[in-house]
Amino acid sequence: MFRTNLHRISSNVAWLIVNRVVTKIAGLVAVGLVARYLGTKEYGTLSYALVLTGMFNAVSSMGLDGILIRELVRSPEKHAAVLGTGFVLRLAGALAAFMLVVIAAVLDPTTKPLLPLFVVVAASFFPQSLEVTDLWFQKNIQSKFPAIARTAAVLVGTVIKCALVFNGAPLLWFAWACLAEAILNSVAVNAIYRLRGQSLSNWSFSAPLARTMLRDCWPLIISGLLVGFYMRLEQLLVRGFFGDSSLGVYNTAAQITEAWSFLPAFILSSIYPLLVEERKTSPRQFEARLQTVFDALTGAGYLVAAGVACLAPILIPLFFGEDYVRAIPVLVIQSLAAPIFFSGAVRAQYFLLENLNIYHTLTASLGIAVNITLSLFLMPKLGIAGAAIAGFGGAFVAGFLTSWAFKPIRPCALWQLKAFLIPFRLGSLFTALRAQK
Repeated sequence: MFRTNLHRISSNVAWLIVNRVVTKIAGLVAVGLVARYLGTKEYGTLSYALVLTGMFNAVSSMGLDGILIRELVRSPEKHAAVLGTGFVLRLAGALAAFMLVVIAAVLDPTTKPLLPLFVVVAASFFPQSLEVTDLWFQKNIQSKFPAIARTAAVLVGTVIKCALVFNGAPLLWFAWACLAEAILNSVAVNAIYRLRGQSLSNWSFSAPLARTMLRDCWPLIISGLLVGFYMRLEQLLVRGFFGDSSLGVYNTAAQITEAWSFLPAFILSSIYPLLVEERKTSPRQFEARLQTVFDALTGAGYLVAAGVACLAPILIPLFFGEDYVRAIPVLVIQSLAAPIFFSGAVRAQYFLLENLNIYHTLTASLGIAVNITLSLFLMPKLGIAGAAIAGFGGAFVAGFLTSWAFKPIRPCALWQLKAFLIPFRLGSLFTALRAQK
């Protein structure tokens, strides 16, 4: 199965990576201009709106992506009902996420005067609901088509943000630019869906299917909320300890970190449908393939860690200017977590395949506890670098050590440990490859 589809997977992943590289470079240019123009204080305020919105992404998406792909693989003839039901559920999730962001902004006295900013940014949840069409492309290993559409949308969004900078626009206009980009992205992806001979008018809602999805997705929503909180915990703590200006500095490192954090999701989006199929037809071969995926993703994490750590002193001043150089050690520390992050992404696929989604919640909770404990101890002494170190410690516990703590997921601990040792296994891997030839 894997060998037969290797060319399709490679082509799909290559398109996704090229798309992400192009869009991230364009995005970093735009964010760099915006950060320089707004200054650390106002850029920190905009960053907080984006952080708060990102925390509730799991509610908006309803944790449905993997479940929808699973249903599309199991019942391809029912794809219209699967996508239609997924869209309705995600629209409801978008409304809930929007309300949560607004409530959080109203309850915070420091952000209440800026409520329109948060409302506009949070409205981006709604156009994202239509992007369930992207899952149809993922299932058919055709993600290059929406990737092309997203590239065009992001480039247009970049032009809009640059135009706002050059015309001296106020802060709120940049929130509108974020919403416009989300709308453009959704319109572009759905246009490609129609060009591939599909139609939204064929979608239908299935109440039994919705009940099944809700039964399976609620642990993912809870764990997604915890993970979303965990992933942005450092930024929240930085703002709480040091204010919006320090958050603006810290967030520049996070922007570059996000430029590589897409890799596991993109690679696994192409592999996941095949893992579902292979698990069904050949369980023993499935475990061997899973180890290969752990090895490949963890190895990619090592390469990312080395590359970003070496380039950090160049990237921060290049994109954001001298006002943000305090973010350099933050970026170095965040990059070192890449192998753990990549390995954890593969483990998450295993949870989904084996219906062990509750362990998302348990592992994330332990990671949050470690992160907060270390942050309270390190941040007063080390500043924003202490937040990054605490984040690394939380990631190590949540993404790896917890695999040893719970018996049902202990097989992952061995796969992960073996993958972390891949630098010492390269010789034997090359020998095995030559033997296969």
